[in-house]
Amino acid sequence: MDLYQSGDEPAFAELYARHCGPLRGFIINLLKTLAPMLLDESADILQDVFTFVHAYRHRFIGGTMVKPWLYATANRMVRNHIESETRQRRDRRRTVALTPMDDSLDHSAAARERETAQARAERCIAVLPPSHRQVIQLVYFEGLTSEQAAHILGLPKTTVDWQRRESLAMMRRVEPGVL
Repeated sequence: MDLYQSGDEPAFAELYARHCGPLRGFIINLLKTLAPMLLDESADILQDVFTFVHAYRHRFIGGTMVKPWLYATANRMVRNHIESETRQRRDRRRTVALTPMDDSLDHSAAARERETAQARAERCIAVLPPSHRQVIQLVYFEGLTSEQAAHILGLPKTTVDWQRRESLAMMRRVEPGVL
């Protein structure tokens, strides 16, 4: 790692060759334990680890052991990936919840239910400030993630998340049973 930090590019290939297999096994075992449904993401996470190593090689403290740094980075990458996937799945579920479709109902009853749900949603959305309405529109009705909505609106993701939570709280006060 010290050689790679000083600009020796072949040192990265050696670092990769030495640690790729064991890190892959570590990532797979961690995913098996924490999120088995994401096992097929292990190669992407491994690539993210080595991308991080390349991007932040200047942060590595020379003379220290590289293995604990790599494994801590891999652990953090796995946990971040799981958290991100969980958040995206939750956002997709919430999007579906605001647009109910039940094929078991006859078409006229389903249409009436959609109209009623739409009227309730419109009443709820009417109480929101314009900036909050944009967030709700993008995240729940257009199905974007918070990151995508933040990019479109030119806001930090944390602001979009805050506005989304505040909007839902305001909407629950107007129509307690809607959300």
